Amino acid sequence: MDRQRPRWAGRQPAAERRHQGQPRHPRPVPRRPGHLHLLRGRGDQRPIFIFPWQGRYILGSTDLTYDGDLDEVVASDAEIEYLLNETNRIIPEANLTPADVLYSVAGIRPLPYTAGVSDNAKISRGHTVLDHAPAYAGLLSIIGGKLTTHRALAEDATDAALKVLGRPRGRCTTRTRPLPGADTADWRAFRAEFQRSATPFTADQRARLLDLYGVRARRVLELVVADPSLAEVVDERTGAVAAEIVLAFREERAVTLADVLLRRTLIGLGPDMALSAAVTCADVAVRHLGWDDRRARAEVAAYHAELRRFRPRALNLSAATPNSDRRTS
Repeated sequence: MDRQRPRWAGRQPAAERRHQGQPRHPRPVPRRPGHLHLLRGRGDQRPIFIFPWQGRYILGSTDLTYDGDLDEVVASDAEIEYLLNETNRIIPEANLTPADVLYSVAGIRPLPYTAGVSDNAKISRGHTVLDHAPAYAGLLSIIGGKLTTHRALAEDATDAALKVLGRPRGRCTTRTRPLPGADTADWRAFRAEFQRSATPFTADQRARLLDLYGVRARRVLELVVADPSLAEVVDERTGAVAAEIVLAFREERAVTLADVLLRRTLIGLGPDMALSAAVTCADVAVRHLGWDDRRARAEVAAYHAELRRFRPRALNLSAATPNSDRRTS
């Protein structure tokens, strides 16, 4: 398998690890890039990206073979140092150090085992849907693939499953069907109307909701109109509101607090990874979704535990500062 790590990002399958890191930006950096920069590592010629994101920078990625515990994929000190050194080589004035990294992201992607190949870059990123019949009738495995081809991969896997089940292949609609947030005939008109009519929100909040939810920003507004208390701001940095927490659980299949913060509202991708907002968001679930205090405490604790694999700087700082809130005690 292949471990991929960006900031902030063998046998079959082989594994590749990729890593990215997100430096903070507490001070001006001379010649800091305003647009995406692509460079190559001095020794290995690996592509490295530097691009601005919400006032900070994403650096990445590394690309290493990984055969460890899939539940313990964490960016190593060496990987972080590699990205910082290469960035400093191109922009010496940046003078980045590990203390400038807010958090890191590491992930695994499966690569097909290829005999005699040690360079992950030479292994195909294509995917295969393998039918294990007759040894294991009805078992299909997906090998390889990558995020940018996930839709095509899903289509191939569905076709393979229909074949095994003896059912006719239907016409695939995902190739042309809009994603939920893009389901409008005139995006510019929708955007203008939302900015004009969503009066419970500030201009910055309206812009964020449109960028994050697309036309589904209307659902956030509808929840706030039905219950004005859901306009409560749960994260001061982003301006995210309580209605987003409710929407994530009720309509976006979120199961945990971590789902909401990291994979729905994206509050958790900020500088402190939503450590300052987690308790507030859990409290919204207590008041509006029927959670009791025990579940709220458990969800906050589980969120903190999940964050450890990101090595967030803020988690180390908060661990040194006692929190008096009853849900985190």
